[in-house]
Amino acid sequence: RSNRDSDPLMIFDCDFGEREGKHPTSKGTLANYQVPGYFRGDSLFNVAAYRPPWKWLIVAPKRSGTHLHEDPLGTCAWNTLIEGMKLWAILPRDTCWYNLNAEKDMCAPKWFLEILPKAFSSACDAKHRPLLIVQKPGETVFVPAGRWHVVLNLTDTVAITENFASEFHFDSVWNITCRKEPDFCCKWYQALLAKRPELAARAQKLSAQDRSISALLSEWRRQLEDNATGKKALASSEDDAKESLAQQKEEDRDIEDDPGNISDSSGYELL
Repeated sequence: RSNRDSDPLMIFDCDFGEREGKHPTSKGTLANYQVPGYFRGDSLFNVAAYRPPWKWLIVAPKRSGTHLHEDPLGTCAWNTLIEGMKLWAILPRDTCWYNLNAEKDMCAPKWFLEILPKAFSSACDAKHRPLLIVQKPGETVFVPAGRWHVVLNLTDTVAITENFASEFHFDSVWNITCRKEPDFCCKWYQALLAKRPELAARAQKLSAQDRSISALLSEWRRQLEDNATGKKALASSEDDAKESLAQQKEEDRDIEDDPGNISDSSGYELL
């Protein structure tokens, strides 16, 4: 509260739900909030056993903020404010008026002091101006996929935010995720084959339009087929071993039941 940093640090805790609530008498933070109604329903990433970080508890001091950015992997996002006030600037889809490479390195206070006045000057057409939102406690801000935005904490704040992928923007999420998180995308594709085959087929059609992604998909399918073949061979080998063991036990029982095959400890048949 007493720091005078130009760009104060913030806490982004992506594990708050996993750490808390493990004791039988405690339900943890996750039990204390619900996803807003508009965004309920499983994100497409949920079909995979593992997914990149996607929800955060954010604790931030006054004057801190997030630099100009777009949400990862083509996802949408919602942000619900619990305490304090935030100032949002969400850029239009056409960002040609902005120098994204330079502005994304600016701290939030600097962006609002230097770029925002220019965006509302006569030199900038109205269609290029950002959408400004003053967010108060209990309010939720929705950020569509691909929209660059910058946020300034006007006071000390506490918020919860989640990123999600829906089938309505599956195409862009698939293409971006393939390029930026190929290892995760391989596991995601495998899960889609099992749980959402119609989206797996859609992914194959999308991949056919991009040579690099198509090559990745072919390699993943080969790995899956090899893995399936290996598992089948291992299962077959185990079945053969069990059958051989059962047959040996049966032969041993036959020998024990035949009096003519009883031997003493020296190996000679008893008369």
